[in-house]
Amino acid sequence: MIKATDLKIEYLTGNPTIDIVSPKLLWKVQEAKTQTAYQVKASVDGQEIYDTGKVRSSVMDHKYQGKLKSRSQVTWKVRLWDEKDICGEWSEKSSFEIGLLDEKDWVAEWIDPELFHEPEERQPASYLKKEFLVENSGNARLYITAHGIYNAYINGKKASDFILAPGTSQYNARLQYQTYDVSGLLNVGKNEILVTVGDGWWRGDTGYGGVRNSFGTDLAILCQLEIDRKTVLISDKSWSASQEGPLGLNDLMQGECYDARKENICEWHPVTEKQFGYENLVCSNSFDVVEKENYTGKQIHTPNGEVVIDFGQNIAGYVKFGFYAQAGQCITLYHGECLDQNGNFTQENFQAPEHRVEQCVKYICKEGWNEYKPEKSIFGFRYIKAITDVKVTEKNFTAIAVYSDMPQTGKFECGHPGINQLFSNAVWSMKGNFLEIPTDCPTRERTGFTGDAQVFVNTGMYLMECYPVYRKFLSELREVQLEGGCISQTAPASQGHLFDGAAGWSDAIDLIPWRMYLRYNNPEILAENYEKVKEWLAYCLERAKKDNPGRKKGKNEKYSSYLLDTGWHWGEWIEPDWNGFINTEDPGGTYLRDIYEHGAPEVCTSHLSYGCYIASEMAKALGYQKEAEFYSEMRKFTKLAYREVCMENGHMKQKRQCDYVHAIMFDMLSEEEKKIACDELNEMIVKNGFHLNTGFLSTYELLHVLTDYGHGDTAWKLMLQDTYPGWLYQLKYDATTVWENWKGMEAGREPKDSMNHYSFGTFAGWLMDRVAGIRVEKGKIRIQPYPDRQIGYVKASYDSPFGKIKSSWEYEGENCRIKVEIPANAHAEILLPDGSCHEADYGKYEYVIMENKHE
Repeated sequence: MIKATDLKIEYLTGNPTIDIVSPKLLWKVQEAKTQTAYQVKASVDGQEIYDTGKVRSSVMDHKYQGKLKSRSQVTWKVRLWDEKDICGEWSEKSSFEIGLLDEKDWVAEWIDPELFHEPEERQPASYLKKEFLVENSGNARLYITAHGIYNAYINGKKASDFILAPGTSQYNARLQYQTYDVSGLLNVGKNEILVTVGDGWWRGDTGYGGVRNSFGTDLAILCQLEIDRKTVLISDKSWSASQEGPLGLNDLMQGECYDARKENICEWHPVTEKQFGYENLVCSNSFDVVEKENYTGKQIHTPNGEVVIDFGQNIAGYVKFGFYAQAGQCITLYHGECLDQNGNFTQENFQAPEHRVEQCVKYICKEGWNEYKPEKSIFGFRYIKAITDVKVTEKNFTAIAVYSDMPQTGKFECGHPGINQLFSNAVWSMKGNFLEIPTDCPTRERTGFTGDAQVFVNTGMYLMECYPVYRKFLSELREVQLEGGCISQTAPASQGHLFDGAAGWSDAIDLIPWRMYLRYNNPEILAENYEKVKEWLAYCLERAKKDNPGRKKGKNEKYSSYLLDTGWHWGEWIEPDWNGFINTEDPGGTYLRDIYEHGAPEVCTSHLSYGCYIASEMAKALGYQKEAEFYSEMRKFTKLAYREVCMENGHMKQKRQCDYVHAIMFDMLSEEEKKIACDELNEMIVKNGFHLNTGFLSTYELLHVLTDYGHGDTAWKLMLQDTYPGWLYQLKYDATTVWENWKGMEAGREPKDSMNHYSFGTFAGWLMDRVAGIRVEKGKIRIQPYPDRQIGYVKASYDSPFGKIKSSWEYEGENCRIKVEIPANAHAEILLPDGSCHEADYGKYEYVIMENKHE
C-alpha cells in the first residue's frame, strides 16, 4: 500500500526551528507506482487546524498555507493515493517550530561580559552566569545567540549538541540565534545558567592574512528562557561575568589554552548592558553543526623522535583526550594534515607568507582524571604532535569530525580500488569544508570562496543533502554590500577585496541557484536570488562597455561593448602547466597581472554570456517575460562578442584546454563546432601524455565535455592517470582528501598548499552522472551509463530529491549487464551504450548488451 516516508521541512529533518512562515513540506513515495493525490493535516500548538483535503497532484511537496506566528509548534502528517486511487495510511508525524519573528518578541538585553576590550590583543574566554527560579515545569525554550562563539549550560548540562554556535554569517545583516528545548534540564526551584563565549568568527583570526575583529572587538550574549511561552530568564545587568575561568586565549583556527586548575571560578564582576538591537537576528534554516565520525589513532615513529599520532583520515574537527595526571602537568597538541618529505610532522604546507595558523591546544592538568576537547576551535588534520610531560599512548586520543549534519546521499563503488578511494576523498573533502557554509579549506583560511562553491555544487548535491547549506551561503552572499551591484568573491565578508567581481567566482550568484533549481526543481531558490542576479549582470554589462587598453583590439570588432575584459580576475587559477605559457618564477602572480593588464575575455565573457542565459531562464520560470527577452538579447550579443574575439574560422584562437572547455560547457559554439572543438581538445590531451591542463573554472566540466562529445575513453585515461597532474597521483602519497595543488606532495620536496580542498573533487560528480549515468534535471530522471571494461563493474545509488535511484553495470565475458532501479512516483529515460532507449517507471530493470566502446 502506498505510503509517504522521509518527511522533511525545507529539506531538514528532526524538529527544526525556522523563520520561514510558509515552509515547504516534503516527502517521498514508497510501495506504489504513482502518487495521484495527497492530503496534509497539521496541528498547531496541539490543535488540528490545517487540512488540505484531497489534492489531486503527483508532486511530493506542499507549501504550508496556514497562519503561523512566533513560537508556533507544528506537527504534520500526509497520506497519499496511488495510481488506482487507493488511499494509503497516514505517514508518521513530523514537526517543526517557528522562531521569534518580531523584534518585539525579544525582551532580553544584550550583555557584554568584558570590563575592557583590547582590539590588538587576544583575550581569554568569558564566563557568564545567573541563578534563577522556576515555579512550574513545562515546555521550555532557550533562545540564544552571541557576538563570538558560545556554549550554554543549565545546571551543569550542555543545552545542545550544536558545535561553534551561533555559526558563521554576515553578522551585520544576519546574526543567527538558536532555539533549544531545555525542558529536561530545568528543576522546579533553584537553577543556574552558565554561558561561555569566545572569539570565533566575530573577532578571531579569519581569512588568508589572519584578519582580526572582522565584525567587532567585543564579546556579548543575548538569551531568554521561556516556559510555556512565559519568560522566566533574560540576559540583563543582573548577570555576573568572569575572565578568570579555565579557558584562556581562544581562536577558531589558532586554537585554545585551557587550565583545568581554574575550573572553580572565584572572581566575578558585573556585566554591561548594550544596545545592539534585534533587527539582524535570524534562524539559520539549515543543519546544525555537530560531532560526527570518531577515529582512534596509531602512534608512528618519526625520524626526529617526536610523539606523532596518525588518525588515518584527514578531517576537520578536534581531538578529545583523557588521562590521569598531576596538577600542573601540561600537554600541547599541534594539528597537521601531512608529514613532510622526511616523514616528520609539519604544518608548513598551509601557512600563508605573513601569517601562521598554529592549530594548537595547550592544556594544563588538574590533579587526577583529566578529559578535554576544544570548545571554541576547529582544525584541519590527520596527524597530531603531542608535547607533554604526561605519560600518554595513542589510546588516550580520539579524533572527532565536525561538520554540518548533512546526510550522505550518493554512494559509488567500482572494480578499481583507487577510484573508490578517490570517491571517498571527495566525500571527506566535502565533510571537512561544509561547516555552516562551503569553505575553501579547513586550515589556512576557512573562507567561503564563491568559486569553490559554484564549481562543486553539482557534485555536492550528489554526495550529500546540501540544499540548506547552499541556500544559507547564498543568503550570506546577498548581504555582502558592495557598490554598483558587484558581488563579493567570499561570503561572509567584513571588507572588500581586490578580486570582488572576479569572473567564475562572483558568478556564483547565478550559477549556484540555477544548478540547484535544475536538480531540485524548486523555483523558490530562483526567486530568492533573482534580484541580486539582475544587479550583478547590470554591473558586468556596464563593465563590458569599457575596453582594456592593454588588449589589442581587432579592426572589425562590432561587439566589443559586450566583451568583458577589464578588472581583476582569478581566471583559470591553479592551471598545472602555467609555465607552458608563462615562464617566470611566479607564474600565478604573473598570470593575474596579465589578466588585469590585457584581459581574459575567454574566461570572463563566456561566464557573462552564460549568466545572461541563466537570467533569461530564471525570468521565464518566474513569469517575467519582458526581462527574459532582454537577457536573451544580452546573451546573443555577449556570445557574438566572444566569438569575434576568441574564435577564428570556427576554431578557438587560444590553444589552452580550459578555453575549449568553457566554450563547450557554456554553449558558446554550435553543436557542430562543439564536436570539432572537442576533437581538438582531445588531441591536445593526447599530446600532453593524457594529462589534463585545466584549472579552477574548467576542470569540473572537463570529463563531462569529453564524455558527451565522443571521447569517453580519454576521460577515463585522465581519471586513471597516476602521474602529475592526475587524481590518482595523490594516492601515491596516501591522500585521504582532495588536494588544492596538483603537486601538493612530491618526493624530496616540502609539501605545499592545502591537502583538503573539495573544489577539485568534482570527478565524483562525473562518476555519478556519467559513469553510473544517474542524472536528475527539472524533475526528470535519465539513466545513461558509460561502462568501461578496465573498471570491471560499477554500483551507484543516489538518494535524490525524488527518491533513491540505483544504477550498476558489470562485464560478463563479452557482455555488459546493466541494472537500474527507479523510485516510486518517478519516470525515467534509460539510454544504453548500444544506442537503445527505454522508458521506465517505478521498479527494477535489467539489460544485457554487447560491449560497446565509446569513441
